[in-house]
Amino acid sequence: MNVAGTALKTALLSAAMVVMAATATTGTALATAAAPPASCPAMRNPVNATNTVTRKQKTMPNSQTLELRSGTISGQEYAWGRILNSKDGDVVWVDYSIDGGANWRQCDLRTLSGGVNYGYGLLTSSSSSVCMRAGARPKAGAVSYLTAWWC
Repeated sequence: MNVAGTALKTALLSAAMVVMAATATTGTALATAAAPPASCPAMRNPVNATNTVTRKQKTMPNSQTLELRSGTISGQEYAWGRILNSKDGDVVWVDYSIDGGANWRQCDLRTLSGGVNYGYGLLTSSSSSVCMRAGARPKAGAVSYLTAWWC
C-alpha cells in the first residue's frame, strides 16, 4: 500500500473509532448531515404564471430588490427568483432544500440579459421540509444576496 493509501486508511479508522466511542458513551450513533437533494425539481418559464405573489424579498444596493416569487403554471405552483431594476449581467437563482434549509442545491443559475429580470420556476411542494430561497449576484459586485427561506 502506498503512503496516500495508508493515510486514508488511518483517517477512516480514526473516524470509525470516534463513532464507536460516541455510541458507547451515549448509546446512539452520531447523526450525519443530510445530503442536498439529488436534483432540482421540474422547472418552467414563469412568463405566463397566474396568481403571482412575492414570498420573500431582500434589498440590494443600487435600488435593486431580490424577490422569491411564486405563481401557478398549468395548474401547479412554481417559485422563481426575480431582480427588480436588474441589469444585463446580473445573476439570479433559487436554492432548493428538502430538509428545512439545513442543506440545499442551487438551481437555475441564470445570467440576466435582454430585459428579462427572472429565472425559471421550480415546482413547489406542500411538505413543510421543502424550502426555497432566491439568490442574486449583481454584475458589478462579488457579493451574493439571499432572501429568507420560504417553506
